[in-house]
Amino acid sequence: MTEILRTIVETIAFFHRYISSFLLTHFGISDDKLMHLIVIGGLTFLLLFFLRPLISYLIRKHREMTLTFIYAFTIILVLSFSIEIGQKVTGTGNMEFVDIVYGIIGFLLAFLVYLVLYGIVHLMKKKAS
Repeated sequence: MTEILRTIVETIAFFHRYISSFLLTHFGISDDKLMHLIVIGGLTFLLLFFLRPLISYLIRKHREMTLTFIYAFTIILVLSFSIEIGQKVTGTGNMEFVDIVYGIIGFLLAFLVYLVLYGIVHLMKKKAS
């Protein structure tokens, strides 16, 4: 897990240096905070540009459960990584990638149970009307 995080951090550092150099060379921008504003703003714009049509399509096709899954999965993934990083920083446990995998398996199992229960309730309501 430590090696995976180290690789991610090194990759981010590589892009940080590249973007810093690019902004300094082409635009004279050397302020790190301004660079973060520009990069995060740009990434947000790209995400919104691609996600809005996808979400619009899913809503038109009555795929609320798909959106629920994506949103919940994203939160659980971020939370799982945060817990593992927190364990490393505080020394309250071992930081292991396998812990994240087991957490994701737990999410998938819980979501499957939720879908079954949701389906049962939905069928019961349909029969009652």
